[in-house]
Amino acid sequence: MLAANEKTIDMAKLAQDTALLGYTLVVQQNNFIAPGRGVVGEVYELDKKKEVRWKFEVPTYPVDAQMIGNNRVIVAEYQGGRVSERDLKGEVKWEYVCGGNPFAVQRLPNGNTFIAMQGRLLEVDRNKTEVWSYQRPQHDMVRAKRLPNGEVAFITNIGAQANYIRMEPRTQKILKTIQIGQVPMLFGNFEVLANGHIVVPHYNQHRVVEYDKDGKQVGNPIMNQQWPNSVVRLPNGNSLLTSQNLRQVNEFDLNRNQVFSYTANGNVFVARRR
Repeated sequence: MLAANEKTIDMAKLAQDTALLGYTLVVQQNNFIAPGRGVVGEVYELDKKKEVRWKFEVPTYPVDAQMIGNNRVIVAEYQGGRVSERDLKGEVKWEYVCGGNPFAVQRLPNGNTFIAMQGRLLEVDRNKTEVWSYQRPQHDMVRAKRLPNGEVAFITNIGAQANYIRMEPRTQKILKTIQIGQVPMLFGNFEVLANGHIVVPHYNQHRVVEYDKDGKQVGNPIMNQQWPNSVVRLPNGNSLLTSQNLRQVNEFDLNRNQVFSYTANGNVFVARRR
């Protein structure tokens, strides 16, 4: 049956890029200061014309966010020690107190939520029951995510040395460790591609590098982005970068040409595209 179906499957259609709406999600710490109003965190979304579709404030230092559906967004609140699910007006619909400071959050296909802190990774279900956790005494994790195959990937950084680590979550067995360039900035995103390559922003070196499974650099790095702290690889192969210091969101195509640029009014921690 499978062999017969293979002849009727249009593999070209399966390989087509995922269609995107062209909306850009931005998480930032706004530097606008007015009488009676201090610095505040913001989560908002831009349309194709770079106009704000919606925006809400989060006073507890939001550093990561992910759209879940058309009208919900999940937010990592670093100083608040929690992740929250909010509507587009910012009203909290669900929350989980982490017992630490989350720097990344990810809603998984099964509805559970993956949370990363420097010393601990965990997964909780909708009932706020912890279903998995990993404790790391060194408190050296700076990037982390759950992969589609179920594995957990994270980057550790101590001093001038960073390691990329893949782990089987059930046994917590380390499957792979490779050395990469320094990743000193805590807030931001890295990518793990379907072929096992990783794309990493190197803040101090002003470049974004793709590494293969053995830690060897693939192609030329993206060099014309100063102080990159986050990278998202888009379905068409382009790279969406943020520079926390420069308050910028920039997109580069496969030839390293800049095809999109947006200057924010605050320190940008992460940007995502849908």
